[in-house]
Amino acid sequence: GPFFRAWRAVEGVLYAVSRAKLIRINADATIAELAAVDDDINTSISGHRSSVTIAAAGNYYVWDGDSISQPSDGRIAEVGSVAFLNQFTLVSELDGREVEWTTVGDPENRNALYFATAEGRDDKNVRLIDSGANFIVFKQQSLELWGSAGAAESAFARIEGGVIETGLKEFNLVCK
Repeated sequence: GPFFRAWRAVEGVLYAVSRAKLIRINADATIAELAAVDDDINTSISGHRSSVTIAAAGNYYVWDGDSISQPSDGRIAEVGSVAFLNQFTLVSELDGREVEWTTVGDPENRNALYFATAEGRDDKNVRLIDSGANFIVFKQQSLELWGSAGAAESAFARIEGGVIETGLKEFNLVCK
């Protein structure tokens, strides 16, 4: 049977990463293999509408409903995790401190100017998760709560008082 690295329902359809492949699990319990991706225990998956985003082994993938791509024109070279909030796809820097977001509604359109540094404390990102109207940057020894801030180039900012002195030991020790 399949071994799942990550899974997420997007527009009512269940997608998963299993054995180095993006798969769709159909309503009749059949599985459709969609595309190859890196196999990494620290894989995350997100998406909206017909797009599914994946972070695995430092790589960023976008499934657009027909094919997979690896948009690489953003600021972050090695992506650690993905999330989705307020029509933006968010990516965290693998073993770094930055968070980047795409243009509104387009996970394939990355812009090197759309980023911020999670620097409430001097530790590195472990994982990024969207949570309601905000997102959380889980770091090695702290976590930061971020929310909407305005224009595309400054779309998100850390919420005042949103630094907590509790970190995340391992990538897969938190889930939605």
